[in-house]
Amino acid sequence: MSTERLSYLPIEIRSYLPTGWGLVAGTEPRWDERKETWTAAVYDLADNEWTV
Repeated sequence: MSTERLSYLPIEIRSYLPTGWGLVAGTEPRWDERKETWTAAVYDLADNEWTV
């Protein structure tokens, strides 16, 4: 199994989000080793924050 950290550039993340959505400022997308998931905090057009 690879030990390299999973990472994406902000532009790569934004390319998968719906129009008007974006990354929450001041947060860093991260890899959770315990859950084996990659998560990022994003906001929608109504400024609701979501963890995806």
